[in-house]
Amino acid sequence: MRKIVFSLITVTIFILGCKTSGSFYQSEPTYVTSEPNGEAIIKFIPKGLYGEAREKNAKYRVVYEALFNGISGLDNKRPIVTTVNAEKKFESYFNGFFAENGPFLNFVKIKSNNRLNVSEKKANPVVLVLKRTELISEMRKANIIQ
Repeated sequence: MRKIVFSLITVTIFILGCKTSGSFYQSEPTYVTSEPNGEAIIKFIPKGLYGEAREKNAKYRVVYEALFNGISGLDNKRPIVTTVNAEKKFESYFNGFFAENGPFLNFVKIKSNNRLNVSEKKANPVVLVLKRTELISEMRKANIIQ
């Protein structure tokens, strides 16, 4: 299990660290709007990825950013988990949570995925739905937040 998580993190760091041309940049996840049921619509441009890897990277980054860094335009960019060094304190929980096909996928879904337009050399955003209230409930249930 640990090897899988380590491999996933290593591949993610490698992919995010690779330089690509200026048109294939990665943006920060950005808040677009909210749904009445508490879901947040988020726009994100994954860096130089295609197909399923692009979608999985977008889902991972949106959940990760919402938990630990906050998302621009959403709740004054305040993260859900405000505990200092929460990733280290709850490492065993988050290793399982962010594992490949892990529970984090239950809290985000693709609303629209505009594929890379190669002819225009323009990276199009992935629009995702973040189930923020459910994510907060999960963090409370796991005693990560109060």
